Amino acid sequence: MNAEEYQEVVKSVEDSGIRIRKVKVQKGRVTINYQESSPAGGWTDCAISSHEQPRPQLPVALGRMADHVIETCELQEGDLDRIQVHGVSIGYHMSNDQDQRSIVITATRKLHQSLAPMVINTPAKKEEVDGKKEDPRTAMTIECNQDMVVVMAEAIRYINGERQQERLDLGGGAPPEVPEEASNVIPIKKRKVKTRDGSTAEVG
Repeated sequence: MNAEEYQEVVKSVEDSGIRIRKVKVQKGRVTINYQESSPAGGWTDCAISSHEQPRPQLPVALGRMADHVIETCELQEGDLDRIQVHGVSIGYHMSNDQDQRSIVITATRKLHQSLAPMVINTPAKKEEVDGKKEDPRTAMTIECNQDMVVVMAEAIRYINGERQQERLDLGGGAPPEVPEEASNVIPIKKRKVKTRDGSTAEVG
């Protein structure tokens, strides 16, 4: 994603009138807690939970958060393949009269000596607002901030009804060949019947 595309993502989040509070994708279920702006001012709490699959961009965006789990929790780079990100929680705080977001990433890490994975909730990290420098121990990196915004944008698209869809061939060409084992047509077995003249014939 180049800088221009990223700015379009940022604008889509800012113009949506939605604040994402929590995104979780686990065991085939998508759960999103969010707030919608009210015409009278303030925010209304909302939530959606569904087995309807998201666009592939959402799990990919969450997967990018694994790098930030490694960095925040001071794990080894070699642990990256053992980390699976399940969701993020986003907080909103006022700083210099504007929202300052913070993030907590929820993930699991596979263990060699245990059947169950280790559950990880990273320490909260805050974005810098208006150039105000945060303590490095609590500051969100620029890369994490950008990846967070992409997750938020994909969550908003899910809320607005953009989900994974089967691809349809609308070009008017010949339909793709379907392997016999994948066909929904159930073959009918032929059977032999006796005719009036005493002979046999196959029907099916």
